[in-house]
Amino acid sequence: MLLPFKDCPALAADEVGRDLARSSPSSAPGPDMTPNSAWKRIHRVAPHLIHDLHAPLVAHGLHPPTLKKADGIVPDKPGKPS
Repeated sequence: MLLPFKDCPALAADEVGRDLARSSPSSAPGPDMTPNSAWKRIHRVAPHLIHDLHAPLVAHGLHPPTLKKADGIVPDKPGKPS
């Protein structure tokens, strides 16, 4: 039986929508190979679904391998060295 993770604030439903709104629909898919455009479509059709799937993971401190890895690209700033 999993106990709640005490030090973690609850995941708010509006956080999912805000994060998806800021993400680029044309960005490369993450380790789960699901592009952001698919997540945005899912959220448009069933706004509660993504929150309902992720909230228990956050509440219990579970972090599946696909949520532990992220690929990031830092672009060069104009006029600054690489």
